[in-house]
Amino acid sequence: MLALCVLPLPQLHADFVPMNAFTTRLCALSLFVASFMALASVPVRAEDSSVTLTLAPRPLDRPATMDDAVRDERGVRRMAVLGGMEKITGRTSEMNAPVGVAIRYSKLTIVPQMCYTRAPEETPETSVFLDIYEDVPGTNEEGEIDPDAPMQTRRIFSGWMFASSPALNALEHPVLDVWVLSCQIDDPNAVVAAEPEVELPEIIPQPKPPSNDDGGAGPAQD
Repeated sequence: MLALCVLPLPQLHADFVPMNAFTTRLCALSLFVASFMALASVPVRAEDSSVTLTLAPRPLDRPATMDDAVRDERGVRRMAVLGGMEKITGRTSEMNAPVGVAIRYSKLTIVPQMCYTRAPEETPETSVFLDIYEDVPGTNEEGEIDPDAPMQTRRIFSGWMFASSPALNALEHPVLDVWVLSCQIDDPNAVVAAEPEVELPEIIPQPKPPSNDDGGAGPAQD
């Protein structure tokens, strides 16, 4: 039927092929299906959904500390404390993740962009905005895995995580899990409350007991 649709109109009349309304609709449907199948057969390259290592943040090669955190416009440094678990072995880990710095956890690269924690008098809550990347094998120009190609990374998570509700916006990964524990803040502008002065009671000296000048002898006798 598709061949009849692409034939020139004079040849259709010559071959006595009636081009009625039904045939026209059937040709249009056949051409649509053929175009859809042609587009579906085009391979999608892996680069369309991943970024190369040169564009991904480079993680630290040592344990991170608060000194590594990037200061904000007010000079405040923040560091998220994260928990991680390998689902196959059940082994858990605790990680320090300074804001603005990439850290390494198994095959993941984690970059916290911001973290907040509520004041003690409010309802306890800690929220952290995370970008998480995963290592993937390199591919060739046809989009197939190439062992000789350099490793690539793709971003698998970008959003807020909450300590009080880990399942609200969790990382979807088959073998690894990451969640928020707390957020530590180093604010040089924070005013430290002065300790109240304690008023000491006044010490009143006690009178000395009377002493005998005669060395303790008894009363004089007549």
